[in-house]
Amino acid sequence: MKTPAALSTFLGAVFWKLLGSGMLLGIRWLARGHFDWPDVLMCLLVGCCVDYSRPLLLKNYYFLYLFFLFGVGGGFFFPDQADLQLDFILFLVAFALGYSLIFVSGRPARAQSFPRPWLPVLSFQALVWLTVAFKLVGVVYNIRTYGVGGYIAGDAMLDNIRSYGSKDVGRGILTLFSEAARILTMAAVCLHIRTQNRLRSPYRYRLLALLLVVLPLVSMERTFTVWGVMIMGVLYSFEHYPQGQFRRRDYLIFSLLATFFLGFILLIGSIRVRNMTQGEGSYNDALFLVHAVTGEFQNVLVYQKVKDEIASRNLHYTYGETIVGPLVFKIIPRAFYPGKPINSGATISKLLEPQAFEEGFMYPAAYFGDLYLNFGLLGCIAGCLVLGSVCRFLDFNYINKNSRFLPHFVVFYYYFYPIVRNDISNSVSVLIFVAVTVWVLERFMKPASAPLPVAPAATPTPQPA
Repeated sequence: MKTPAALSTFLGAVFWKLLGSGMLLGIRWLARGHFDWPDVLMCLLVGCCVDYSRPLLLKNYYFLYLFFLFGVGGGFFFPDQADLQLDFILFLVAFALGYSLIFVSGRPARAQSFPRPWLPVLSFQALVWLTVAFKLVGVVYNIRTYGVGGYIAGDAMLDNIRSYGSKDVGRGILTLFSEAARILTMAAVCLHIRTQNRLRSPYRYRLLALLLVVLPLVSMERTFTVWGVMIMGVLYSFEHYPQGQFRRRDYLIFSLLATFFLGFILLIGSIRVRNMTQGEGSYNDALFLVHAVTGEFQNVLVYQKVKDEIASRNLHYTYGETIVGPLVFKIIPRAFYPGKPINSGATISKLLEPQAFEEGFMYPAAYFGDLYLNFGLLGCIAGCLVLGSVCRFLDFNYINKNSRFLPHFVVFYYYFYPIVRNDISNSVSVLIFVAVTVWVLERFMKPASAPLPVAPAATPTPQPA
């Protein structure tokens, strides 16, 4: 029998889940103008699966991303598109099964092992400034080439698109510098987390903010700026709050920050849409903003197009060819090897829109479209099961304060939006590059201090899916 306190907690949780489901149903109704029983089921599933007391869990972002992609993007931004309610429910249930069925050990975590440095010459500060140098190479070059206005408007991005497949070696070198800076950023963050956890010292938030927020902001990397702020929240909650639970004031602070950076994303996006559509009709500011928002939901349109084209036999299943080939040759810029294997987005665009593809534009296949092109609907379901299992493992260790896997959680969290939004070969290659970079750099890091005994992990708390 439940105690009054436990009953009150249970009823409070039920209230928030029903309230969240009702809000999602209202958003769905606004997007479509009506709703039916599958809509109610969709919103109830998402509303009940989200953990409102721990907003920074990976599973929350998957469920909400899925809802806004299929539930809002498909109905509001692309009203003529076929409804994908069944696909939405299948992907949600598959992820939830993967999240629920994976066995996570409740035993205390083992002490971390730290390799003996080969040549201890690097410090965290030196690594930070090395990352800054890599990042500023591209920033300074682009500002000198396009001016400040052209840099903000995305002229460098347009040139990258238009030079797709060309042998512009200079552009290829800049691409390498940009990718190296992003990978160095996450490697530095991971090494700092491991070192500070080893010494049981607080994180150095100013240097972390420089890496995670200031550099992406200066580089006009919209999504990575937002996810950098989120990572700061993850680290702060891990260090100060029990089991990642937020206090009431934190929801207000978090909402204000999210609103500010969402505005930043939309502002930069609308400026770049204006730049890309110059001379192609009259657009006012509101329409530029709508185009910027619509671009974030195009993945659902591409997913539907892949389904239709495979059904009409204009496209065929590639059985991993557009994942493995681009993954193997990812480290080589296309400017150096124009004929290297192309990913799923390029494959779709080359067959369906060859003229636009020659100009450098392509469909964003994303996680679901990539899986469907390679393995069909069963491949999408299997991919959601795997993603759910990975998120369960990482969320469990984050909730239970297992510092051993905090760097893994942070890296996956930082790249989670690109994982579900971009093609699989890019996502997997970046995770591999970060892991290899961390492994190599750790062999050159100066020991900050003598190792201290690792405190035992907090008692694991089983969490519902």
